[in-house]
Amino acid sequence: MKIRRREFFGVCAAVVTALRADEQENFAKWYSKEISEAKGKEIIHPDLIERVVPDVNKTKQYEKKILGHFPDATRLEGSFISGQFFHSFDVDDNTFENYSNRMLRHMREFFDFIGVELPNFKFSRLTEHTVFGHTDEYIPLHVVWNIKTGIKATYAVHTQNEVIISEIDQPEDTSEGEFTRTLAVEEENGTLFVSQERISPIFIAVGPNSFACFTSPLAEALHFSLTETTIENALRDANKQGADTEKFNSIMKYHTLREEGICHALLDYFVEVRHEQLGFSLEECAKYSSRTNKRERYLFVPVVKPKIHLTGAKNVLKQYYFGAENLFK
Repeated sequence: MKIRRREFFGVCAAVVTALRADEQENFAKWYSKEISEAKGKEIIHPDLIERVVPDVNKTKQYEKKILGHFPDATRLEGSFISGQFFHSFDVDDNTFENYSNRMLRHMREFFDFIGVELPNFKFSRLTEHTVFGHTDEYIPLHVVWNIKTGIKATYAVHTQNEVIISEIDQPEDTSEGEFTRTLAVEEENGTLFVSQERISPIFIAVGPNSFACFTSPLAEALHFSLTETTIENALRDANKQGADTEKFNSIMKYHTLREEGICHALLDYFVEVRHEQLGFSLEECAKYSSRTNKRERYLFVPVVKPKIHLTGAKNVLKQYYFGAENLFK
């Protein structure tokens, strides 16, 4: 069973002393000046793609688009790869270090605000040659310029006089990080047991929108921290209902929606409280919060937010750890 999660994390620094002049700028201003145009070359990592054969309807869509550009084509030969595609994060080493330090500082502030210890992570820039894997000392975070997930088609277009290579690239874009957690679910004497088999590489996506690129890392760090609690809550419900391994999948997805509600409600509240310090307007905060009206993923955000305003961020998160059902009613 695979649960796709967009995840982004940071490493704790030991001590924060006096800030340099560039670090005294608010995040929005600094990001707009240093990061907003840092899109580099396309990266296709061999470990993150696979060759596929799309269904007939998808193939016809590709061919129709190709023929629209090359009406004199006599033959088409297509090859298709599916997976995750990136562009490099094109900044110099000093800017990358500043970006890492800034994000770590803001993540530490957020985790202090909600009363949770920040795990140990380390930033690095993704390349085609990156070797994936976690160490005993830290979990690496691979920074990229946006993430595209989907199918990339490459066609050899044959005409009377030449062969033209043409690409169709229409995957879904995201400015959030992402990772996949794979769960092993077993049943023994009517009781389910769950363990995490694998956590895929963790990607941090930056892009032109400073607000999205600030909020995603903080939220996804919290998602990672809550993984074990979410699994435990789902497992408890599944065993209470006498669910089998197949039904556990739907129960886990439901609890993942609850986790989204907790994480993003807490983040909304944090940014609203700190918006002036960060350089964001209340209008930007409201626009970000309005996403909850458009996507099922954020179903529980408007349910949880009033409880945070009423009892505080730390108290609401503590209730989640103890599996409080009233948070979602």
